[in-house]
Amino acid sequence: MDLTNFSSIKIPEGNVEKIVDNVGRILWENNNYLYAEAVEDGTVRFEWNRVPSSLPVIEYSVGSKNSFSEYTYGTDISLSVGQKVYFKGDNEKMSSADNNLILKSSNKIKVGGNVMSILDSTCKLKKVPERAFRQLFANNSKLISIENLKLPATELARDCYGFMFFHDTGLNYMPEELLPAPVLAEYCYQNMFSYCDIREIPSNLLRATSLAPNCYSYMFSSNYNLKTLPSDLFKALEYFSCSCEAMFDETGMLMSETQVDKYTRPFRIPYQGTGEAPLDAFVNMFRYTDGIFSGTPEINKTYYLWEES
Repeated sequence: MDLTNFSSIKIPEGNVEKIVDNVGRILWENNNYLYAEAVEDGTVRFEWNRVPSSLPVIEYSVGSKNSFSEYTYGTDISLSVGQKVYFKGDNEKMSSADNNLILKSSNKIKVGGNVMSILDSTCKLKKVPERAFRQLFANNSKLISIENLKLPATELARDCYGFMFFHDTGLNYMPEELLPAPVLAEYCYQNMFSYCDIREIPSNLLRATSLAPNCYSYMFSSNYNLKTLPSDLFKALEYFSCSCEAMFDETGMLMSETQVDKYTRPFRIPYQGTGEAPLDAFVNMFRYTDGIFSGTPEINKTYYLWEES
């Protein structure tokens, strides 16, 4: 991250340090720990789909960022409405391999803070290991908001966020700033939001200009209420094998190859400029969708999205 034009402000209360931009937006905060917030009374816990031979040490604190204890995996943490539990650790080399750390909850929750705090308690780490957060919040219908969640890593690794929110059917929104990495890795966002209830994708969500094979494959598949896209969603010029394979497969996407009826808003990959891609870069990208056009789009060709008047 280029911090040339930003200010570092040390706030004495609790020895908090922040980096803010010139309009006061917080870009980094040393104690912005990952948290779960109860929307209803209930419990949360971390568990493993397969227990690794060496367990990363994670600490937790309920209601405060100042009193942490080592967490025992599988132990329920009770929360009342509005109460937060914070997590931190120093596990910089944590890679899940086939062992996926998963956050579970009994009742509705929001998650926020910096996900990297469980790898680096100072929240300064910008490199995420291979498969580190794969399935981290997956299969949790009680997760209803990630509005304040930060995934600030700028150096990604293979499959690092794969299936992260898979089958979180209570999730219908994502913040525009969620995915800041400029360079992607193989499978990094694979199935990240599959089987959620995403209904709108922010225009600047996909900020990366350097892609990788399978980086977006199946990313939003099976979001049945997702019917349209921002015209300027795809800004990268170069695509690779299966970069966008089945990205919007089995969604409600309404697209046409020609302007007809209410199919009036242009959509193109890339949005501007001339792109390059192998034949399989967009294979089945819009397969089983609800529009006149479905299947595999062509690069540098203009399509049309349904636009309600």
